[in-house]
Amino acid sequence: VASAANLQGKQVSVFEANSRAMCRVASPLTSNFVRNRMASAGVMFYFNASVNQILTEGDRVSGIRLSDGTTKPADVVVIGIGAIPNAELAQDANLDCDGGIIVDSGIR
Repeated sequence: VASAANLQGKQVSVFEANSRAMCRVASPLTSNFVRNRMASAGVMFYFNASVNQILTEGDRVSGIRLSDGTTKPADVVVIGIGAIPNAELAQDANLDCDGGIIVDSGIR
């Protein structure tokens, strides 16, 4: 969603409660690649940042408040809760898994 909005010329900020993007579903190498690619296109990333409140003016979103009290303006807020990989089939096949199938640098 962030990438699509960015490609349409929108200012995009991603607030992630964890220390890196997509940490539950992607390796550090993959998430760092995606973050760097998106950051080079102008997407701003804020890690270890928990959104506590969506701010409004009338019936419209006006921003967010983080757990540390910081506020950021916003016209649109998209909430993504991520995904949990289903590695059951891989585990049944005795593949090495740790939150997903473990692969080497050649993705084997």
